[in-house]
Amino acid sequence: MALRRRFLLIELVVLIISIAFVGIIGMRIYQISRISLAEKRDPLKQPYTKWESECGDIVFYVDENSHALGTMKADKDIVDFCIVPMGSYSEHSIALLNVSALDDNIIQDTDKYEICNVSYKSKKTFVITIERGTYFEEGRKFTIHRVAENVLPSE
Repeated sequence: MALRRRFLLIELVVLIISIAFVGIIGMRIYQISRISLAEKRDPLKQPYTKWESECGDIVFYVDENSHALGTMKADKDIVDFCIVPMGSYSEHSIALLNVSALDDNIIQDTDKYEICNVSYKSKKTFVITIERGTYFEEGRKFTIHRVAENVLPSE
């Protein structure tokens, strides 16, 4: 009888470990799929595209090197900017930087116009939420759409 109890106890422990292992593997697969989905939807991975916010305040172009350059309208100012990803795809953050920051090896905080959280809705649409802003107030959201594909730099 004691041998049977030990065998049942061992089976129970193995079952619990197996369930935990499957749960951990499942969570990791979910994380990887979310990251790869975000990576596929990232506008910086879509060269020769033009993007514009619904209100028209943010417009940018992605070149063949995945550099995004554009302009933003804030009040009466029109400001040139570039987009730089921050952190990893799991964090979904970008910075809108002063274009001259591209020439520097180190990006200073003063170069960062806007720091944004990104939510990728599809390959053609994403939403940014201003986390720290210079020109736009914190919490403001912009829905940005891909408005053109196969756009050459001169267009």
